[in-house]
Amino acid sequence: MELRGNLVIRANSHSRFPLALGVDLIYIICISHKETNMPSRSSLTKAERERRSRLAQLIRSRGVLRGSLVEMNRTCGNPRCRCAKGYKHVSLYLSYYHNGKQRLIYVPKTWEPRVQSWVATYQQVRTLLDEIVQDCVHRLKQRKE
Repeated sequence: MELRGNLVIRANSHSRFPLALGVDLIYIICISHKETNMPSRSSLTKAERERRSRLAQLIRSRGVLRGSLVEMNRTCGNPRCRCAKGYKHVSLYLSYYHNGKQRLIYVPKTWEPRVQSWVATYQQVRTLLDEIVQDCVHRLKQRKE
């Protein structure tokens, strides 16, 4: 567990996927409204409340993966296979960076819809976080709690 400013961050160090963000792998918990000097929910605009609620729902309800999906065309090496004649096998990989190096993880056919959903959820989370940050910047500029 690590304390960063007003947040407590606990990460599962045994995780095989350090790029995943969600309830099972990384928890970001605000200690309390009083200790963090966060504005009360009633002082937030309706749009701010909706963004924060949507963000919490996304993180609680689904898996979240940071990365890009890459479709690769490959040959299997069997000289009698159709891929030897140019009709290559198509497979999906998750591309991500870990410790400064690009990594690829093969995504089995049965997992493709799930992983696509997790990557899309990450994009939604990222967008919502950017909007929440802009709300906070606006509050700072106005010196408003």
